Amino acid sequence: MAAFETWNRDRLAGGLAALEGMGKAVRKSSRPSLANAGYVGAYADALWYGPMAVTERNGKLRIDFRQSPNMAGTLSHWQYDTFRADWDDASLEPAYVTFGLDADGKVERVTMKAASPLADFSYDYWDLLFQPVPAK
Repeated sequence: MAAFETWNRDRLAGGLAALEGMGKAVRKSSRPSLANAGYVGAYADALWYGPMAVTERNGKLRIDFRQSPNMAGTLSHWQYDTFRADWDDASLEPAYVTFGLDADGKVERVTMKAASPLADFSYDYWDLLFQPVPAK
């Protein structure tokens, strides 16, 4: 029990230090490569989450994991082609959503990572690889 308490205390202290460092980090002054409409579309992760949609509502981008209840939220520009997903369900871990563009400037992949270094391992967003779903 004492070993676990020590491990957990050290883990939390390290995480808090990382969070403090993130708060001091300066985002790069940048803007997205595309207008909002360029990110809008249907995407799919073949291994884990299945379909995901990016839509635009009232001038803001929204993300919605179609098969995962409560995993819908607003995307706010972070830097370059990375946005921060803040879920409508505040109990879900915020994530950075990065759009990778091809040589023609179209989205060819979407990857994610947890915004917090303290995120529980169950938020293993980094295993996700969303790719555009061709229009029917």
